[in-house]
Parts: sequence; structure tokens; C-alpha cells
Amino acid sequence: MKLSKSTTYAINWLYSNNKSIDEIAEELNLQIDTVKEHIEKHHVQNTNTLATKSEPVKSSKELMIRHTRDKQTNNVSIMTREASAFNDNAKKKFNHQGRSQDHIFKPNK
Repeated sequence: MKLSKSTTYAINWLYSNNKSIDEIAEELNLQIDTVKEHIEKHHVQNTNTLATKSEPVKSSKELMIRHTRDKQTNNVSIMTREASAFNDNAKKKFNHQGRSQDHIFKPNK
């Protein structure tokens, strides 16, 4: 059975997060043999570790989804919850404490 990319990703992710083959098959509405075959064929690791970036994030752009699966392009940016939280925290740092008239340009009369 040919599985879609999203289904294979779901199987890999669920299995790497310690879900059993039976649980994965039930959740994705697949045959147990199909899930077992995919895991064996692709040597999916049953570990609860994800690859993470070791450098600190410098901008919310790094936290956005930028690659589309179907068209294989980077023409779209989707803001994630993490990117939004990063922007909110950055906004608080640069928010001026009380508005001052000194910051408003007033031409001489």
C-alpha cells in the first residue's frame, strides 16, 4: 500500500514518541501490517528525542513554516505559535514606557 507523505510522517512521529504499532494503526485508521511494514522498511527509531537547534533563535522567521510540501517551494510563510510568542516577547522589550511628546515630530511654526 502506498502511503502519503503526511501519513508516513505521522507514523514516524507517533512511533518515535513511544506509541505502539497497534495504537498507531488505530489512530491513523490503517492496517497493523501496513504500519509494521513501514516501520521495518524505513528503520524508524523508537526514541523520544527530536533534533533541536543548538543556537539561540534570533528572529521569529526561524520559527515559521516556510516550505510547502506539495509544490516544494518557499513562497509561503506560516506563523507558528512559537514565532508569535517570540514576536510578543520582542515587542515587550521595545515597547516604550509611557509615550513622550519628545518622540513626536512637530515642525516649527
